[in-house]
Amino acid sequence: MSAGPGTVGDSPPAAQSVLRPAGEGSVPLKRFPGRKEVWTVFLIAVIPAHVQAILIFLYVLPGLLLRLEGWDIAGVFSYVLAGALLESILLLVLAMTAGLLMPKRVFREKIISASSGFIILTQLWLFVSAYMDPGNYPRGGILWVLFGVYQPEPGWYVYLFIQAVFLTTLSIWHSFRKGIERLAAGLLPLGKAYLAMDVVGLVLIVFRLIG
Repeated sequence: MSAGPGTVGDSPPAAQSVLRPAGEGSVPLKRFPGRKEVWTVFLIAVIPAHVQAILIFLYVLPGLLLRLEGWDIAGVFSYVLAGALLESILLLVLAMTAGLLMPKRVFREKIISASSGFIILTQLWLFVSAYMDPGNYPRGGILWVLFGVYQPEPGWYVYLFIQAVFLTTLSIWHSFRKGIERLAAGLLPLGKAYLAMDVVGLVLIVFRLIG
């Protein structure tokens, strides 16, 4: 029985090429991930940046209590949150830039797991290396490194080795990648909660500036 008009069998070559699966090479794969994936990666970046910022704030809080009143301490915390928000954006940019160095199909298929691991390992490495050096603690965020205030130890070669091991494991172990993706999905509400705190903090900064 021949295919009727309007079916795939009678479609022109251009239409048939669009209907083929992306794996056959007929549909070019976009290099950059979609907005949903980028938003998810950003929420993941928000979490370690804010956890570290809050820990640093708690580290200096006893000294602040001796010198400042409650309203002023709230203002300091607002600036801490603003810094954490900026650091989250920088982590997102770094993760996307690193991802662009990967093959485009791997980048798009593993964007959540690869970027989540990259961000968490980066922030964890900076935090642990700063904590191990009392002279640098409470420094250790990506902002300190970018502005040349803090040089993390152990060196970059250790960091790159750890990232390479992670990406290799991610590529060959399917269950590991799925576990990272499930963990990331479970952490998204926490990232949104931190963003809500950032909004409150930014409003407080505006009131203090115009007050």
